[in-house]
Amino acid sequence: MQTKKNVLFITDENYVNQEIPGGVQLCTDEFLQYIRSAGFNPVIFAVKPTRSISKRFRARAGINVYDLYDFENYANAVAGVVSGNEIDLIFLNQLNLCPLIRLLKPLLPLSTKFVGLSHGNESGDYLHEINKFRRPGFLETWRLGSMLNSERDFFTNLLDGTVVISSNEKFIDQWLGASHVLYMPRILRPSFLEVRNILKRVGFVGTLDHLPNSTGLKELCRQLKSADFDGELRLIGSSGQTSSYLTSRYSFVNYLGRLSNAELEIEVSTWSVFLNPVFWYSRGSSTKLAQALNWGLPVISTPAGARGYDLSEMSIITSDDSKEQFAEVLLSLYNSPNRIQDNITAVRKNVERFNFTQWTEQLKTFLANLRHTGHEAL
Repeated sequence: MQTKKNVLFITDENYVNQEIPGGVQLCTDEFLQYIRSAGFNPVIFAVKPTRSISKRFRARAGINVYDLYDFENYANAVAGVVSGNEIDLIFLNQLNLCPLIRLLKPLLPLSTKFVGLSHGNESGDYLHEINKFRRPGFLETWRLGSMLNSERDFFTNLLDGTVVISSNEKFIDQWLGASHVLYMPRILRPSFLEVRNILKRVGFVGTLDHLPNSTGLKELCRQLKSADFDGELRLIGSSGQTSSYLTSRYSFVNYLGRLSNAELEIEVSTWSVFLNPVFWYSRGSSTKLAQALNWGLPVISTPAGARGYDLSEMSIITSDDSKEQFAEVLLSLYNSPNRIQDNITAVRKNVERFNFTQWTEQLKTFLANLRHTGHEAL
């Protein structure tokens, strides 16, 4: 049997050591699955976020959001791992690790290649966020410009290739200077639950105070109230103010808190619809949608919420990203056993038709091509 070639996988330790994984942890695990299936053995090198008070303050204030680690403490250790394992390919899990490359290049052979694993475009997400509710001020505008300059530096001077989880981001990164970009969709694998749909019971799973989630839920609830929704909307996930805001204003909202994996599977198997109400283009892709699809649950998502997925049956996706269309589809589905079953059939076809091998082969080709490309010296 051919021995797998070692590659280095540099990551924040929090993304590989979580008992209850969030979106970043799930994406990290999928990147590792793709890399292993492409014939490589990822040697994981975990780094810790900085303990520097000044760096944390600067990041929180938006002065430098890409200086979250004490990179100078890791460069020699990384070089030692690379040398000891005969590694010539290094993956960086999230682009905020890219500043480490500048310290590594003088320590490593020129043939070493660096691939960024992007979980979503930071500057684009921030641009949308600061314009969502009010006119951005001077500091916010300056911060956006600083982020764009940093990202362009990463793509043009540091990275040899970039892997993204949404095809939308591929074009953004190319605009910022990336020359070699590969899109890898979320992995779909059947782990279908036995559903026992309770009519008129719908639900949402996610971090409720994450801005795209909280905004989507608030807009959907307002739309459902105006449409005289007579069902129950059950919310699961960590929450600060969003859950109390929604439960105090809408009698049909029921917040269940955080559930264990076993409890979650039992709960969601009773829903007539699993909701993915994403009404704006936030960073990355909606990882919670993959879990719902893999469980074979009835699902409604917007096109924005379905970014990052290779789907063949599009009937589970609304025609646009509006709350009006989302509510209309929900109201036509949540109390109809026949339509719910049709939706489940479409969901499971999407999962069963997902071709993991096809995407793994694309990654193999992408990485093989990188080995034959040069990169200008700094």
